[in-house]
Amino acid sequence: MLTYSGWREPTVFIMPGYPLILAGVFSLVGSTSWLAARFFQILVSLAALWFAVKLGTRLGGRPVGLLSGMLVAVYPPNLTAPCFLMTEVVFTCLLLVSLVSFAKAEETRRAGWFVLTGFLLGLSVYFRSTSALLPVIFGVYLVLRGYPWKKMLVDVSIMGVVLVLCLSPWIIRNYLIYKQFIPLTVSGGNPFLRGTYLNNKIDEKLPWIEGDRISSDRAQMEYGKKRFVEGFKTNFRAYLRWYTIGKFSDFWGGPYYYRQLTYLPAKWVNMFHRFLLWTGLAGLIAGLWRRKPLPLLFLLVGGYFTFIHMV
Repeated sequence: MLTYSGWREPTVFIMPGYPLILAGVFSLVGSTSWLAARFFQILVSLAALWFAVKLGTRLGGRPVGLLSGMLVAVYPPNLTAPCFLMTEVVFTCLLLVSLVSFAKAEETRRAGWFVLTGFLLGLSVYFRSTSALLPVIFGVYLVLRGYPWKKMLVDVSIMGVVLVLCLSPWIIRNYLIYKQFIPLTVSGGNPFLRGTYLNNKIDEKLPWIEGDRISSDRAQMEYGKKRFVEGFKTNFRAYLRWYTIGKFSDFWGGPYYYRQLTYLPAKWVNMFHRFLLWTGLAGLIAGLWRRKPLPLLFLLVGGYFTFIHMV
């Protein structure tokens, strides 16, 4: 289900964090209970809510913290996300914990907090490989905040080394099985190729090598690069618009994985989603104007994930 192939077959299609979580839950309850997995995700969502309050409090005091927690609690996709057996719930919680830890690390400038931040980021990569470069983003943030260069390099190196150490069991496992250096996954070819089709309209069969998922993914990556180059050569304006305005709107224009509830029509949820985006952006800009530190961090992290998903 998670790898789109048989469970007996080793894979590098996804990171192993979520399958390990499911295995732990199933082992604890003694059966493959999807209800138990969903209940676990509800508990993780509650933990994420608490860390959202902590971040909000750091941003603007207790009132902002409580407001942040309330908005996270009532945001409709967060009500339905625990029903989906996907990485979003656990990763969101780990990302929030990482941000709290990093904020404390910047405040105290103690190595221990940077070690903890690197460890938390390493855990988050086990669920979403796109978070692997967050230590670099944190380094950019420290520089923009006037952090001493030498101290920044040391602290970013600490986070990076700890992150790599966390990933070392996965990297070693991949080398032993595939005889290749695979630090994360081999599954980027398909989404990259799909992203080259204007407005997500796929009008042809994608490359596929029967019985070899790694080669299939790499073939799709190469074909995607070819389409990307040819697209900008032959239809520059359309591709430029798609890779800027189009994908940005696609990424931020609506809530993620929202399953419509009878008492919450999708139209209302979309309106609430856009209201939160605009008011949140206004709040971050106001925080920057007042020279508060966290708005810059939030904008950098949000910009990083936006860029990654627009490529």
